[in-house]
Amino acid sequence: MKTATIVTLCITVFGLLGCSHSKSNDTASWLRDNDIESLQTYFDDLQRRFTDGAATEFELRDNYRPFYQLDDLAVRHLRDWAESSAESYPAHLAFGIYLKKRAIAARGGDYIAKTPRARSSRPTCWSAIGINNH
Repeated sequence: MKTATIVTLCITVFGLLGCSHSKSNDTASWLRDNDIESLQTYFDDLQRRFTDGAATEFELRDNYRPFYQLDDLAVRHLRDWAESSAESYPAHLAFGIYLKKRAIAARGGDYIAKTPRARSSRPTCWSAIGINNH
């Protein structure tokens, strides 16, 4: 009986610790609705929790995963967020993560040494990730 009580208490405490932040990650909806304020607030809070040791690097990574694949509208809103928020670490990190994933996909997912030159040229890569002015 005593062991079961301790196990139940531990599960409850750890469950509450895992839910310590008040807002859940709804990145897809925020991007679709161009809700920059919610994006900024959520990811600023996440970064603060990480810096304070209340969130792990795994939580940080997992919360940025919605930026791996985006539709055209979400990309446009993400780009607008980054361009309009010069001082926003989360906006630029999210956009960089998105661009990195697009570049990997354009390259075929292989290391650069194994990627055909035609798929790894700068104009080809920039075009594949949707950047036309670089």
